[in-house]
Amino acid sequence: MKAQIFICAFLLISLIGKAQITFDTTYDHNLNQEFGISILLLPDSAYLCTVNSFNFATGNNQDLLLYKIKPTRNISFLTILGEDSSYFYGGLPGSLIKLHDENYASCGTKVYYNNNSDGIYIKYDRIGNIVFYQLYHGGYQDALYNITETYDHGIVMIGYTTYYDSIQNKTTDDCLLMKVDSNGKVLWRKTFGGLEVDAGYSVHEISEKRLFISCLKKFAINNLVSWIIITDSIGNIIQEKEFNNSSLNCDAAFTTTSLDNQYFLWGCIDTIINSNDYSSPAFIGKLDENLNFVWKTIFNGPTLNGILNVRQLSDSSIVFVGGSYPYAWIGKLTKSGKMIWQKNFQHDTSPDNYFADFQQTWDKGYIITGSTNGPTGQDLWLVKLDSNGVLATDTFNTGTVMIDTKKPSFKAYPNPATDQLYIEFNDGKNETWHLIITDSYGRRVFKKNYTGNYVVEVPLNTLSNGIYFVQGILNGKSINAQPVIIQKTIDP
Repeated sequence: MKAQIFICAFLLISLIGKAQITFDTTYDHNLNQEFGISILLLPDSAYLCTVNSFNFATGNNQDLLLYKIKPTRNISFLTILGEDSSYFYGGLPGSLIKLHDENYASCGTKVYYNNNSDGIYIKYDRIGNIVFYQLYHGGYQDALYNITETYDHGIVMIGYTTYYDSIQNKTTDDCLLMKVDSNGKVLWRKTFGGLEVDAGYSVHEISEKRLFISCLKKFAINNLVSWIIITDSIGNIIQEKEFNNSSLNCDAAFTTTSLDNQYFLWGCIDTIINSNDYSSPAFIGKLDENLNFVWKTIFNGPTLNGILNVRQLSDSSIVFVGGSYPYAWIGKLTKSGKMIWQKNFQHDTSPDNYFADFQQTWDKGYIITGSTNGPTGQDLWLVKLDSNGVLATDTFNTGTVMIDTKKPSFKAYPNPATDQLYIEFNDGKNETWHLIITDSYGRRVFKKNYTGNYVVEVPLNTLSNGIYFVQGILNGKSINAQPVIIQKTIDP
């Protein structure tokens, strides 16, 4: 009897321990306008998220942010890429990726005051610091929208380029596909297009010798054609197919791969099923190896809707996120495109909500990034739903986390430090600062200079157990000095 009671109690505790956590939180950076782009789930259950942050007060710059957010929803780290009189844009949803070496990469665009632009490749270390970023330009305007790592650890990115074509004696807009090595050096660069305006949105490696890309041809404002291309490993076209305007007359140029080595295509489609339907509803379709539709699911309804990202889960179901104005929108389909469920969400009474990207979490729920409009304007929106797409009624309090990087911040953690010691600095100005560590006798044991926001991992193998003082120096003034205890673990 006691054994049965113990087993029941154990099962109850186990179920409680595995309860699905949900929350709804917004983040505001310096009262700017924030738009969530991409999100990754990290091994420690934290979230890594890229964000566009527009300076609404001055209107003269936009930064690209990288947030690391703890499962408790606190900000662990913030990296800022930006400068005055320039606008930094992240790529499309899904354009933040994990690399084979446990670092991270993303792509985007830098727009200058004269409206010229460069594509950007950014590499982050495993903590979130920028290792380097590289600019690319082949014409007046270059932009990079999506990214993938190849089997040989190269990076392939897709977007568009605008340049002067001397043969046609006109400015040409083409789909841009390029590959760089792990250090950002260009290996090759290809353009695809004709007299129309062309741009690329998705790229995937489907084998060691094949790339699968999606582009959009724009012949006129209301004359858009989806263009799917399969290339070899150096960007030469092997197979291609256009979905002409008799069936697809709007923005349907986003793709991902399926578990059975086929493809998903999504966007919007020109069709009216019911008399009160919106004329260009969102759709998801599955393509076979020959780029023919296997099935197509159309989300017809009376309101404007759009899908921003699609992922197939390990159980073969398909989850999508986007917006169904004025709500954020998430849904789940069977592997054959049949609806399982769909949900709309609104943060407080916000008139403008959308979900941009998501990942499935350890408890089979979903962590989602997007944007919502609130008291401080447009803010980064982070939502955790359960496995059925539900935000529990007893969820964590909604609220806005205010981040002010106009004032320098400096902290050391963990304290005591047993295996690792991190020093985090944020000033929001990309200035050079100095890290100094002294022991209890006042002897300097570590000094190094850094530029901009940074998390420094201090090697403990050079330090003995004891008390140390960690200090940050900016413009000749101490930012903060704090004692840290080093208490390294000793292997038995």
